[in-house]
Amino acid sequence: MGGANSGRRPNPNNVYLEQTPIASNDLGNIIIPDLSGDHSAGSVETTPVQDLDLVNKKYVDDNAVTPAGNDGDIQVKSGTNFASVGMNLSNDGTKTTFLGTAGDYNRIGDAGTTSHGLNSEDDLLVTGDLEVNGKVHFDNTVKFYTNSDFHSSFNIFDGAQMNILDSGYSGAFKFRGMSTETQALFEVAPSFGRQIVIGNYQEDSHNYDHSAQTNPTLFIHSATDPDTDNTQWLSLTHDQTNGVISTGKGDLNIACPTDKTIELQEAVYKDINMAGYLLGKPASSAPGIVTFLDESGTDTTIETYGFAVDDKVHGGFELQHDYKEGTDLIFHVHWQGITAPSGTDNVQWRLNYIVMRDGETLDAAVVIDSPDTVFDTQYETVRTDFAAITGTNFLMGDQFMFTLTRVTATGDAYAGEALIATAGIHYQVDTIGSRQITAK
Repeated sequence: MGGANSGRRPNPNNVYLEQTPIASNDLGNIIIPDLSGDHSAGSVETTPVQDLDLVNKKYVDDNAVTPAGNDGDIQVKSGTNFASVGMNLSNDGTKTTFLGTAGDYNRIGDAGTTSHGLNSEDDLLVTGDLEVNGKVHFDNTVKFYTNSDFHSSFNIFDGAQMNILDSGYSGAFKFRGMSTETQALFEVAPSFGRQIVIGNYQEDSHNYDHSAQTNPTLFIHSATDPDTDNTQWLSLTHDQTNGVISTGKGDLNIACPTDKTIELQEAVYKDINMAGYLLGKPASSAPGIVTFLDESGTDTTIETYGFAVDDKVHGGFELQHDYKEGTDLIFHVHWQGITAPSGTDNVQWRLNYIVMRDGETLDAAVVIDSPDTVFDTQYETVRTDFAAITGTNFLMGDQFMFTLTRVTATGDAYAGEALIATAGIHYQVDTIGSRQITAK
């Protein structure tokens, strides 16, 4: 231990510990008692030169506390403790541990005290700014009680999730990346109304006034302050039966680039139907003019054509701009029988058609017969469907020209006239219209 006449010159910038007998515990650890006075300037000198320089100071045995390479630094050797009243500093060769008094938290700085119930020697309060240049690892919950600013990336790794909890710490708005399930997951709890609202940034949070939803719903608002008008929204949800897109105000406008439009992937059908009474009658074999009768046999005064066997009419139409090109057509006839059937009677029709296209010559006409259609109830209305007309080469804008004739049925023929209501086709659509006037 350093003492008088040791021959070492003191460093004037160092602070010496009071030369008071140094106690040790049973493990050989040095216990430094609490000292009064100001010892804040300089470093600790382990071997002072003269006791005359040590008035009200103390020194430390070299075996427990030694210089760490710089004059006056303190190093706690492995397996030793460095202790004073209210604190303990130890090193076990792997880690250095600092502990305050049991039941008290530790504080760096003096600008404030705990506002979150810190009460353990394992707790730490930093009253000023904290700068960390390396990684920070959190093994438990991290709570932010004021604004948090991120000036670089904020990454949530696969399998981890971010929760926004309600006041009861139960329901949540949850975001989670799940690569195993190949999905990024957003979930919203009933306590948040099962809704996510996207609105214009406001200085203060606003209530957009949507009631709690039965199913998770996304609302997108305009930039208008909802306190001025809270109806300017679009919503997207699924009601457990159908997908639903709604608006609170205005039309639903869908904008596509030039020559682009909405295109349906599933088969959807429309009709091109012509009133039978408007179809052209030939000079011979023309149907007569009759009127529809109601279920009691009363005249409705609504005229149409009544077809006996071999009566015919002519007509035509254009394949519409919403037609899904290359798909089949189903020609059909709606009609009524007003004469009582003899039992289970039948009616059959024949279609003779051509398909005309601008700039091309006509192919030969095609003739197809419908199957028999059963008629067994007087005044009943019936629909006859032909077999599908193959539309592989059909295009939007083609002209479908035809002759419709009633022919003798294969089975027992109905003796009365068939009063035509309409005739036409069922066809598939895949767009609202064509992208150009003459091109799909």
